[in-house]
Amino acid sequence: MKDALRGCVLCYLLSILLRLALPDGYAFLSTTLPAVLAAVFIFSAARERRGKEEARQAGNPRDIARLTVLAMPTALVLTVSLSMLTTLMFGEGGSTYDGSMFWLIIMHALLPAVAEEILFRLLPMSLFPSGHNLSLILFSSLSFAIMHNDPRRIPYAFVAGIIFMAVDIAAHSAIPSFILHLTNNILAVIMIKVGAGAEMYVLAVLTVLTLLTLPRLLREEEILTLVRESDSGWQVLRSPEMIIFCVCAIACTVASLFL
Repeated sequence: MKDALRGCVLCYLLSILLRLALPDGYAFLSTTLPAVLAAVFIFSAARERRGKEEARQAGNPRDIARLTVLAMPTALVLTVSLSMLTTLMFGEGGSTYDGSMFWLIIMHALLPAVAEEILFRLLPMSLFPSGHNLSLILFSSLSFAIMHNDPRRIPYAFVAGIIFMAVDIAAHSAIPSFILHLTNNILAVIMIKVGAGAEMYVLAVLTVLTLLTLPRLLREEEILTLVRESDSGWQVLRSPEMIIFCVCAIACTVASLFL
């Protein structure tokens, strides 16, 4: 567990340092470069498991597709509603996107989804030992939320992180969270481009879909197994690695206010 935490936190601390050092035009490198380092750790962990004959169970494509479809409305309705709530509490974030929709989706939806899924889902899933489901979910979601570095984005990033990792663990694959994350980002880009009023229509449709799919999702055997096989989760929250990461992330947030 400690080696897994150290590997993840090293990548996250690198992201924090790059965020402080890089100018705004190169901010995307603060997740892209750590994602490359994370990919090295993931490859190394996969080779080590092969050497010990401890390969993880591969996800069934049908299970991956089913769980992704069932989780999609719930994940989106929570992120959209929490985004609207935090906007009411803290005000508009000032996000404006100029340019063609194609490039906006590439730069603000696809690339962030790829880098962040490698960092916050695939990396922890590759390094954490089996049987620590709750620790894995808490560590991933907290790290994902803290790295968003904005009170308007932290609440829905935390909730989204819980759903993303839970579905990945249940499906034995990081594909569901990538699809969910990419869909969420594309939806956010579209709503910002369309302007005020779009959120309510989107939220209404997502609420209906959630009411139809959530009961089925909660009855899925993979979700029930995930709950039964979870640990307490407190070990990861009290770990020195997690404390160091949180302190550094908070320091980065404070420093960014004065730089």
